[in-house]
Amino acid sequence: MEFKTSRRGLLKAGISQMVLQSLYPNSAMAKKTEAKNHSLPIMQGATSASQTQIVCLIDKHKSFEFLALIPQTGTSILPTRVRQFERKESETAVVHIYFQNLQLNQDYQFVIKNSEQEVVESRFFQTLDVEKNKARMAFASCMHDEKLDTKIWQSLYEQKPDVIFFVGDSVYADSEGPDATPAVLWRRFCQARTRLPYSYWPHLIPIFAIWDDHDFGANDKGMEYPHVEESQTNFQVFFPFDEAYCDVLTSGPGIAQQLSLFQQKFHLMDNRSFRQEKGSTDIAAHWGKDQQQWHLDCLDQGGFHWVISGSQMFPGGSIKESMSGDHKENLIHLKKQWQTKPARLLFVSGDIHFSELTQISTEHLGYPSLEITSSCMHSFMLPGLPWLYSNKNRIVSATGSNFVLVQCQWERERLDLIIQSIDKKQRVNFTHHFHLENS
Repeated sequence: MEFKTSRRGLLKAGISQMVLQSLYPNSAMAKKTEAKNHSLPIMQGATSASQTQIVCLIDKHKSFEFLALIPQTGTSILPTRVRQFERKESETAVVHIYFQNLQLNQDYQFVIKNSEQEVVESRFFQTLDVEKNKARMAFASCMHDEKLDTKIWQSLYEQKPDVIFFVGDSVYADSEGPDATPAVLWRRFCQARTRLPYSYWPHLIPIFAIWDDHDFGANDKGMEYPHVEESQTNFQVFFPFDEAYCDVLTSGPGIAQQLSLFQQKFHLMDNRSFRQEKGSTDIAAHWGKDQQQWHLDCLDQGGFHWVISGSQMFPGGSIKESMSGDHKENLIHLKKQWQTKPARLLFVSGDIHFSELTQISTEHLGYPSLEITSSCMHSFMLPGLPWLYSNKNRIVSATGSNFVLVQCQWERERLDLIIQSIDKKQRVNFTHHFHLENS
């Protein structure tokens, strides 16, 4: 994908972080930094205890400045770096704003000023306490902007998770037709970011994302899709995970990422870039040889590891995609490899337009585990989907607009989980308790 990187109207690239003491008293500062309304889509991306990456969509013909404020003192903090991405056929630019040397548990106000130094946008944010042993994590997938349900987003926001994982299909880029072109990818990502309510939350929540087929650009496709590299670039523009500005993140092949959060590891797997055709007997058909080996090498660290992939891994079936159904030999090989590793694994997926918990018995990994499937926020929904997609190892399921909230607590060699599916009225569809021991 061809992008133009611009600094027009932005703070100079590569500027070192500076801290400027404001002359305004707190009341005046609050007045000066109050935006009239939230009109620009803003998202907080990859974040650690001292760093964060913020993404904003703007009119590429207008000039803006970006800074963070400490509301209590009026201290202004300039970004470490600002990058702007454009496409010639689009009026919308995507801007990455990177902050470093931030303080944990400190409230910050992200502020955008126009060329006349008027505040046009503001949001509040914090960094992420990555070392704490008790956390609230939300998993969400399947967010069709043409099937928007604003109430499910309000329900998610009011749960106040520490972090949100988008588990695929956050954009339906292929809704205009098969094999979305780079221009269509850009346009549909802009449209979704502009329409979905998380872009306008007054208090930002860090979001880490992986894709499935629809935000990849082609329904049920993998490496045969003609725009794989352009799609990778596009995804990283809208969901940046630059490891230079997030010290708990390591990038892998494609758009894969590994995170170190809450005394645990999270593997966000790219299940599209290297995916072979359905029925392939290659033992690396699903994630590709390099990514699969990268993932396995990461498991040598031991501890508790979450494997997050857009489509299901253990539940089978011929109707919907899954590793067990599409690449059975690959899963058999992986299970043998997983059993040799000191890490204890949990699995998360999306895609199927209802949520379910799948029991993974001891015979597969050498210890009991779970696959948590969270779907969907808002997309095509039909009654009876759990019946249609049979799963003999299903523990519980939930239909309709929902997301999965996981409350986790790590203590020594034990991880305790409370897993809930929550609907748009904040009602709990199901609650399941599970623990995993690292022994």
